[in-house]
Amino acid sequence: MRSVLGFLAGILAFTMSALAVDAGLNEAEIAPRESGVQLVRYADEQRPLYNYRWELVREGNRVTVTGRGDNDKKGPERVEWAETSMMEIAPGGLRTLVWTKESSGAEQESWRMKYDWAAHKVVYAYRDRASGKSEEKTLTFGPKAYASDAMYFFLRGFPFEKGEGAKVEGEFVLTEGKVMSGVVIHRGEEQIKTAFGPLDAYKLEFKPGGLLGAFAPRMFIWYTKSMPHLFVRFDGKDDGVMKPRTTNELVHYSPADRIKPVKPN
Repeated sequence: MRSVLGFLAGILAFTMSALAVDAGLNEAEIAPRESGVQLVRYADEQRPLYNYRWELVREGNRVTVTGRGDNDKKGPERVEWAETSMMEIAPGGLRTLVWTKESSGAEQESWRMKYDWAAHKVVYAYRDRASGKSEEKTLTFGPKAYASDAMYFFLRGFPFEKGEGAKVEGEFVLTEGKVMSGVVIHRGEEQIKTAFGPLDAYKLEFKPGGLLGAFAPRMFIWYTKSMPHLFVRFDGKDDGVMKPRTTNELVHYSPADRIKPVKPN
């Protein structure tokens, strides 16, 4: 079962834009306490594919996000998971220190990633508790890298003020124990329909490097135009490249006054 916060693995696409300017991340605005509910659905269906609830606590420069999800099934096919991301706010953006996840029910798996940003390394550990299969390895990355489990949060600091074509590029450390290059590009502004009403939003496109970029589907992420630039929607493939396109939408958020729907004329 793929982590919702780490959904990027295996599905990103990469194309460089000649007009884009690599601007780097600003500091993401994080409240002392936040919570949200996200639903993943196939684009043409209403029934959730995955349900996900998360809570965030900030104490100074330390941020902890805990989440619980399920595959919206009952009986022997039901899978539930819990994950925790311990992060810090540092120059260059929000970065993960330790990420853990455990699934239960029809799936009995555990994951852990522990970062050493000074050494540009992360230790990845995986175990299938049912079969006993396990894996541990150390991944290395360059000086400009991002942890994918924190992506929805650190992209609040995208340089939206630079306008369409601005980009942030680097390496993305995936929760499946892989590192790949990629770029996030500002694709403009849109007014979109959401669970909170119509919102003015910024539209970003995420594309990876390498051979995968030539075949992967396009992915878009929307953030509120108003501060603190909250994630509200993803359009891409949360259920695998061979499955239909999915949407991942924020349907509940607290503090609610941080989301500002467009007022009717």
